[in-house]
Amino acid sequence: MNYEEYAKLKEELEAEFKKKMEALEMVWKMCQKSTGTAELKNNNRAYGHIAVAIRKVLETTTVDFSVDYIMDALKAHDIKVGRLVITNTLHRLARRGELEVVQKGKGRIASIYRKSTKGKLPNGV
Repeated sequence: MNYEEYAKLKEELEAEFKKKMEALEMVWKMCQKSTGTAELKNNNRAYGHIAVAIRKVLETTTVDFSVDYIMDALKAHDIKVGRLVITNTLHRLARRGELEVVQKGKGRIASIYRKSTKGKLPNGV
């Protein structure tokens, strides 16, 4: 393989990758519109709306999660939230018994949570 063949193959692969990523993003956005979390993007300034956004993420979550998981999910909706706000919200939900602490965090390692087996989260955070 010479450089020209390499460059052509690389260009083709990058174009294919870009198309697949665009398709994935489109599917993701369509999925979020159907779950009702897309409207949260417009209300990302007030703390109450951030709590609602976190609640929406928790409603669709089926796996154990950490602060990083919630941050990434909110970033996918263009909602910029500080790590401390998310941490405090998750701690509050755990104290209320709405979340279970699977593994308590230590130092730079975040706690791992899961939804409580008691049932659904109540309306207010």
